[in-house]
Amino acid sequence: MKTKQRGRLICWLIAIAMCAFCAPFPANGHDADSLKAVLQHTHNKRTYLQILASLSDACEHSGNYEAAYRYHQMYAACKDSINNEDSSRRLQQLQFDYQLEKKQHQISLLNKERELRQSKLAKQRSVLFALFSGLLLLALISWLLYRSRQYEKRGKEVAAAQKEELSQMAVQLREMNNFKDRTFSVLSHDLRGPLATFTSTMHMLDDKLITGKEFYELKPEINKQLHALNGLLDNLLQWSNNHMKGASSVRPVAFRLMPVVAALTEQLGPMARAKNVNLKADITEDETVYADEGQVAILLRNLLNNAIKFTPPGGSVIVSAGADAGNAVITVADTGVGIAKEKLAKLFTHTAGSYTYGTEGEKGIGLGLLLCYEFVQANKGNIAVASQQGHGTTFTVRLPSTGPVNK
Repeated sequence: MKTKQRGRLICWLIAIAMCAFCAPFPANGHDADSLKAVLQHTHNKRTYLQILASLSDACEHSGNYEAAYRYHQMYAACKDSINNEDSSRRLQQLQFDYQLEKKQHQISLLNKERELRQSKLAKQRSVLFALFSGLLLLALISWLLYRSRQYEKRGKEVAAAQKEELSQMAVQLREMNNFKDRTFSVLSHDLRGPLATFTSTMHMLDDKLITGKEFYELKPEINKQLHALNGLLDNLLQWSNNHMKGASSVRPVAFRLMPVVAALTEQLGPMARAKNVNLKADITEDETVYADEGQVAILLRNLLNNAIKFTPPGGSVIVSAGADAGNAVITVADTGVGIAKEKLAKLFTHTAGSYTYGTEGEKGIGLGLLLCYEFVQANKGNIAVASQQGHGTTFTVRLPSTGPVNK
């Protein structure tokens, strides 16, 4: 700043000195260049331009037209230079403004593009979110519908199963009621008959309406009726006990089969001999059974009793036993009258039909065979029957044989 003021001051002093003393201004080129060099010490071209204009005017007033012309030329050149610089500066400013506006426009476009891209992304996110929400809702609705249908299907299956079970229970209940009515009807008749016969006979004996010899002649028939009555009552009590206690009444143990069968053949021997039926046991000492011994004895007694009852005089009843795949196989075979095919399928049910008669008029209501079936099932075994009318019947009982042996 101090340098510019110093140059401006020097220029003005030179111009004032020339004007004041009217000294002749340099006319040749060397002196003019020297003056130009001195004047150019100032850094403000516009001040320099004013000095040249002042020098040109001063020389013109002093009559030094040549110097005035030269300073005027210098003035014109300096003015053109300043104009060119101003034009160049304005052009640069215009270019800068254009570039700046262009940059700002590009930035604005980029901002708009970014906003559009962000808006597009936001819309895409919204669409994706809505689509995902819709799919999730659809999946949830589908799952709920599936679960509802599954529950409905399961409910229908349960209802159908319960309906079927109730229907079966109703059928069983009707069968049991019919069986109960028939059983008690027959029981009342069968109990009353032997007891009435025995009572009237004893009364006749007490009143001496019959002699001892006549009583002795009636005794076999009375014994037969009392034996049948005893078996009937025993079966009835066992059947009732089995239905009341169920599985809790079963006490399985391992025992030898031979002593049980020997006791039964000895007990039923008189009945067989009275009918002239050959009762035979074909069982070895080592045959064992793992079951409730009392229930096995009852079912074998019923099978043997039925076999004797339905075998005519001169026939035979054989009880045998063996082993097969860890099971004891007990067979009771007779040469009796056999069983009709239509009765075989209902033999172990409550609908076995009305009571039947043996070869000598012995009565039966099917309770013994039903009891046999229930006892075999309770001891985890099975029972099968094969029969042909006129050729006899064979009952086969399979029971477990494992377990410790009672000696």
